[in-house]
Amino acid sequence: MGSAIIPLIAAVIVAATTWQGHRRALASGDRLTQGYYRGRGVALGLAGGLVLDAAITIVTGRALLGIAIGVPAGLLVGLLVGVWWEHRHRGELRPLNSEARETRRFAFFLALLAIVLAVVAVLGIVWFSR
Repeated sequence: MGSAIIPLIAAVIVAATTWQGHRRALASGDRLTQGYYRGRGVALGLAGGLVLDAAITIVTGRALLGIAIGVPAGLLVGLLVGVWWEHRHRGELRPLNSEARETRRFAFFLALLAIVLAVVAVLGIVWFSR
């Protein structure tokens, strides 16, 4: 049960931050850019994957299994939902200019690196705490 608390806390933080960012984006009054809904879907998918991770860990007692199944499944579902949202709102979105595209690409790879490092760190903690 103890190893399921950290993913649940992380899921709450990710979901709250995503919701707060969405409210701020809508309050600004600017048109949203291409990729906004995709990113929001991936963030919410990550939160859902962390909840799935905690559930699998509680049911099976194996944190490694929860990490291996929960996070990738959540990210995949989040990406699919984000692409669907993006398609649904495509008429409302403004295209990215080249500078914004490069910034977004850098942020994407930085976030991907952070996720990979976090998963490796958790796997290392679980593996070496046996």
